[in-house]
Amino acid sequence: MNSGFQQVTLPSTITSIGNSAFNQATGLKQITSYAETAPTLGSSVFTSNTGASPKMIYVPTNSTGYDSGDWLTQAVNTAGFTISKTL
Repeated sequence: MNSGFQQVTLPSTITSIGNSAFNQATGLKQITSYAETAPTLGSSVFTSNTGASPKMIYVPTNSTGYDSGDWLTQAVNTAGFTISKTL
């Protein structure tokens, strides 16, 4: 189990997040992504990501792709993150 970090910042140049990248990251409660287009997610990126609450993902106001597809399925529905377009 990886509970040692609480936040992650993703640069504007990120295009993908690999399989199980945040698997069992039980302390993760904030992700800040500067990418205007949501990075492609591998499988099980947020599996067993329970614990910390509330969980937020901050993205650019003009971003696309964070509120659908794998981001909606894995980050919101499975891991319980809320996505906020506030950057």
